Amino acid sequence: MKAQLELKISSTQSDIASIQDSKLSATKSSAGDKHETVRAMMERELTMAQIQLSKSQRMLADIDQIESMPATEKVEFSSLVVTSSGKFLIGAAFGKVEVSGETCFAISAVSPMGEILLGKKVGEEYEFRGLKNTVESIS
Repeated sequence: MKAQLELKISSTQSDIASIQDSKLSATKSSAGDKHETVRAMMERELTMAQIQLSKSQRMLADIDQIESMPATEKVEFSSLVVTSSGKFLIGAAFGKVEVSGETCFAISAVSPMGEILLGKKVGEEYEFRGLKNTVESIS
């Protein structure tokens, strides 16, 4: 996840630099309205890229924080939770992750599943979308 985020951050930073260069080099032509429309579109692209960069940087910070936290007896931020329905890493909302042929879902603590799992201990049951599941392990 960390390597993918670092690549995404680098790519987004390049996109931002490219958009800024294009914006600066755009010269006003006799078609003033067209020029203003193009600049407005560039500004929108720049804003979207900056938002994406910010999200990726926050997610990377969350992953760095997860790496430094010790395992606990109950589910909290940074827990890797194995349940009867799957594996979940509580922290960064990265989505589905494949590691050594195993599937894990990196989810936010404020996601619906994250909120249900927070505070649970091994052996405790929970219900999600009408299905009962059990917390099998926490690390």
